[in-house]
Amino acid sequence: MSCEAFTIRTSPAPLASPSSVVSTRAKTLHTFSQQNQHQQQRLHSRSFAPTSTSLRMSEETSKPNNLPMLLDPGTKGGAIFLALVLFIVPILGYEVATTVFGLDGIEVGKWIGVGFTLFTTVLWVGTYIFRVATKDMTYVSVLFIGR
Repeated sequence: MSCEAFTIRTSPAPLASPSSVVSTRAKTLHTFSQQNQHQQQRLHSRSFAPTSTSLRMSEETSKPNNLPMLLDPGTKGGAIFLALVLFIVPILGYEVATTVFGLDGIEVGKWIGVGFTLFTTVLWVGTYIFRVATKDMTYVSVLFIGR
């Protein structure tokens, strides 16, 4: 098979000479390089001063957090501490209920599971309602960027 079997010719015009192909490619590269230089000049001529209103809005509303690292769930230490507390407290509650009060382990386990689920659900819904009330939602913050 020859390579000509796979070429598609759309016009009966003769093939271009190698020198015209090279000059066309050189012109294309020259045009591309000029466009690239123009874009780089525009990028370097821009000032990088913060002029966005979203930066100003976030600086105005941000308040310093006075919580210690372990109690702030926004830090890695706080997230680890909160996860450990939420893991250990139900286990300690189970141990206290079965050993100190002498309750049945199966019943205590069921009620601790229900109580933990209700507690975490109410806590999660509370944080959502708090974010809605303070308008600290992602969509709302996107709406106020342009203002």
